[in-house]
Formats: sequence, structure tokens, C-alpha cells
Amino acid sequence: MTTRLDVESMTNRSGARNVRHPVGAPRPFSDWRGSIGLTQDITCGPQLEADAGLDPRCWFVVAINAELACSDNATDRISVDAVDLSAFAIDSGSRGYQDLVALVDAYGLLPVTRIDLSGATARNVLRHMTSGHIQVQMVGLEAELNVVRHRRLDAKQPRGGR
Repeated sequence: MTTRLDVESMTNRSGARNVRHPVGAPRPFSDWRGSIGLTQDITCGPQLEADAGLDPRCWFVVAINAELACSDNATDRISVDAVDLSAFAIDSGSRGYQDLVALVDAYGLLPVTRIDLSGATARNVLRHMTSGHIQVQMVGLEAELNVVRHRRLDAKQPRGGR
């Protein structure tokens, strides 16, 4: 049984800042910070919801969270944040994107359920995308970069040369 959420009590603006988990919030001791952009393959349908075991008629994934494995003995930790559309009487037929935008505009936050995808890897998420772009820059070096030269390192080329 789904109960309707009390949006007014959840979106008290003074308290909302205390419970927000902004996308892209820097982790402590990050050496590199930047942005990522992914283009979802819409021909596959709502696959992120399916991977999370969610009914796409009732849920809408609005964020992907990834802690990437950077050593051989580590594993990726992937989760998604999803909105229960029925909690806001959002029409699932339109997949509710515009309704979610209106909800955020009106209340300043979006209540979500975080779902850990145990065993999932970044590659599992990327298979639902048609393209991606990552750009990071050293923390503390907040400068606009002017690329004045571009080189390509061939796989057979020795490393460390000028």
C-alpha cells in the first residue's frame, strides 16, 4: 500500500537544506573535481528502473551515484535515486518529467528513494548510454584552460617524452 507523502512537511525550506544530498557534492580529500555528461539510449526504454527492480510506470530514476573502483581488489558501488510517482499523483503515462520539474520549482527539493544496485558496475550503467563525457580538473586550480597544443600518444610510443 502506498501512502501519499505530505509534501508541505517534507519541504520546509529551512529544514530542507539540512537533508539535501546535492548531486556532485565534493567528497573529502578529492584531488580532482569536474563534471560528467551521459546521453541515455532512449530506444532501450526505462532500463535504469528495470535494473533497480522498479516498475517504470510507478518510479522515475532521477540520479545515478557511482563510487568507482580504482584498485584491483575494490568494486564499484552503484546506486540510483528514484521518485515514487504515485506519491505525488504524477501521470506515469508521460513518465512525469515535467511534473517533477514543477515539483522542484514549487518546493525546492525532490524526495527520492536511494536504491543500492549490489553487484552493478559502472559498465552496467554505461551500457544504457549512447555517449558520455567526463572532464575533471585539479582542485584548487580554478582556471579556464586554454588548449594551445594537442598531442596524441600512440600505444607503442614510449611514455615520459616531450
